[in-house]
Amino acid sequence: MDTADAPGEATGRYPAPPYDEIAELVARYLGSERRAGQHVGFDSPGNEAEIFRGAGLTGPRIVMVRGGRVFDRSIDDVVAETLSMSYSAPHLFGARLDAFRDDLVDLLTTASPDSYFSLRQPDTKLIIWSQSLVATSR
Repeated sequence: MDTADAPGEATGRYPAPPYDEIAELVARYLGSERRAGQHVGFDSPGNEAEIFRGAGLTGPRIVMVRGGRVFDRSIDDVVAETLSMSYSAPHLFGARLDAFRDDLVDLLTTASPDSYFSLRQPDTKLIIWSQSLVATSR
């Protein structure tokens, strides 16, 4: 599953979260290489379709799920979202977690003095692989 136009567009009611600046802040604390758990460099090697077909799966079938719903997010919501990502999970910051959180809140407060952000939910592309079930008789 991926989103066709993530992370969503601003609606005009409030500004969109400053995702580029958030990414820069995370990089200042954790370095420029994105992390996944305790590891870095978790780019996909590619050839997923070949691997899935080699495992006997058929597909893919692509289904687009239309977004469009507008939702508002508080500063606390954006902080929680940021810390929920594997590349910016709380344990990665160690003793600097509180300082990061404070800097993030300052960044978000500057970006939206009203303390809210608005986004239009993006479309989501589902990539569906299936296993063929073949009945055998004896």
